[in-house]
Amino acid sequence: MIQGKGWGQVVQCFALILGLGMTTALASPPRLNIETSYQLNSTALTTERVWMVDPGEKNPHLQRWAIGRQAQLFGLQAEKKDEKKFGVSARQVKASAMGSIRGPGPWYRAWNEYECSGKIGPEFADLQGTERAAAASGDLWTKLLKEKLPELEVFLSRVSAASEAQALDRGEQVFKAWLLVVEDLWREKSKAFARSEEVRYYRETAQVTGNCRSASVDSAPRIPRSALMEPVQGSVPKQSKLLARAPARLWNGLFSIRATLTFAGKHLNGRFLVDSSAPTSQISPTWLDAQGIYPAWIYVPNAAAEGVQRSGVWQGERSLARKVRAEHVEVSGLSLPLREFLLTETEFFNPPESVGTCCDGVLGLDFLRLYPMEFLSAAPAEVRVWTREGYRGVEDAPWLELSELPTGEISSECQLVPGETAKSPPSATQIQGVSWNLGSEEGLQVHTPWRSFFDAVLKPTKKTGAPQLICDKRQMATDVTPSFPQPPTGMSELGLLGEKTPGMTVGMSLLGQTSFTLDLPHGRIWFAPGSLPLKEKSKNTSGLRLTYELQDNDRLLRVTSLDPRSPAHALGRDGLRPGMVVTQVDFKPVEEMDQWEVNQRLSGIYGSRVTLQWKTKKGLKVATLGLAAGK
Repeated sequence: MIQGKGWGQVVQCFALILGLGMTTALASPPRLNIETSYQLNSTALTTERVWMVDPGEKNPHLQRWAIGRQAQLFGLQAEKKDEKKFGVSARQVKASAMGSIRGPGPWYRAWNEYECSGKIGPEFADLQGTERAAAASGDLWTKLLKEKLPELEVFLSRVSAASEAQALDRGEQVFKAWLLVVEDLWREKSKAFARSEEVRYYRETAQVTGNCRSASVDSAPRIPRSALMEPVQGSVPKQSKLLARAPARLWNGLFSIRATLTFAGKHLNGRFLVDSSAPTSQISPTWLDAQGIYPAWIYVPNAAAEGVQRSGVWQGERSLARKVRAEHVEVSGLSLPLREFLLTETEFFNPPESVGTCCDGVLGLDFLRLYPMEFLSAAPAEVRVWTREGYRGVEDAPWLELSELPTGEISSECQLVPGETAKSPPSATQIQGVSWNLGSEEGLQVHTPWRSFFDAVLKPTKKTGAPQLICDKRQMATDVTPSFPQPPTGMSELGLLGEKTPGMTVGMSLLGQTSFTLDLPHGRIWFAPGSLPLKEKSKNTSGLRLTYELQDNDRLLRVTSLDPRSPAHALGRDGLRPGMVVTQVDFKPVEEMDQWEVNQRLSGIYGSRVTLQWKTKKGLKVATLGLAAGK
């Protein structure tokens, strides 16, 4: 779609894209006729029906109405302009809009929740108002088509080609491009326009009937998004089918999987990091070049460059990237309806800290939006892809509502509160909203606008203890120690970590402690039964510091320090000294490990004892370091 352009610029875009002649004034060709219609579908809307009615709609679980739209061009024919050129003409555009609304359910509220003064929250709706909203959106669709019809006439009148077939093909392209722009305009304006008409209906009804809540009465409690959703029904064995199991490799706790992409008939297999903070999937030009694929072959024609967004990139550091199109994409044999990627460098992990380099690309939110995807970090790590229809987590699995935000984040209604007030915290002591980031190595990050508030209200004390993360009245995480991301000096555009709402980001150090499923098609994130509340992963408190380094092209794990006041002091008695080279950790060669896994083992996550092997002048020596498990 062409976004962020005035209509005059769009005219010029069409001219460049399709090779149309331009004049200083609009021509006056024979007028196209347009026939439009709107009707209300009698079939009740559901979350899964939104996928069919309007596949481009985000957050289908929260939509009370949806509009199916179509438009067709009739009577397109080639006409000879002169001895060498052919143009086109058309007779009519037929367009229709079909409104679908939800039947009775929790998404509709009682009139005693509506203030007679006209104050209304986004969660308030009733059946009649929803019908009004759908009708208003459908009317806007047909109105935009009529308003922009003269431009379509101009574009068609300027088609010029060497043959009838070429002229007809360009005519079809003109219509499709024009329709995409109208679609973009509709999606930009539709929600606000429909809601304004809906609210106007509520206000007028309240004035006439008086069937509303007096402003003197205490405000009705805010309805959480999870209470406005369809109830969970069915179970995985009966209604969900496992489509693919993709073996995963973890990089500092982040998931990467193999994907096969086809360009110019050539199948390329690469490793892709999964990052929910990237709205559009990405691919490395270096990797493509190494495979003999030149970007110029696969650019998306006339697509505008986009800003590269992913975890760890501040707004002011973003670069622009062009789009490329793959012919086919698959993961573990599953064909994906994913084609476009941003062309940008994606090398994130390198030796000596990591065993190798990663990655050849990034699978972003456009990938995660396709199916419910289950992430299992326990060895052997993998990503499981499930069918969308009828999906639900396993029996007794807890879940939270999950929404896509306009900023490109996936978010839930959570609060960070003082430990002592976790059960019923006052709003003045909360940081509101959390985004889930599969591309962040951190646990819990508090966004920069909330730093002073945290220090004043939530900073742990002996009385309150560490703050807790509460989501939908459930303890999501306890005893959390948040970090505070710091942007580069002088940077004013902070990006996602500078957003005040949501105020926090949860990364894989916390989220990866359990298996979880991102079910964006149904607006839920599921967790393993019994896994909540989460606790931060242990840190290396053993007193032993091991660091990878490169020496003569060899990757060595060297002892950096031994704290004499720690459990590691016992290794000193066994002869381990700073500067010595460790060759095995828990009988696993260090050549097969990275810094993150070494620190995980020294933290006690894998057990209360860690066995080390190191080099001495007399040969190899083995000793065991005792830890308090999970400390």
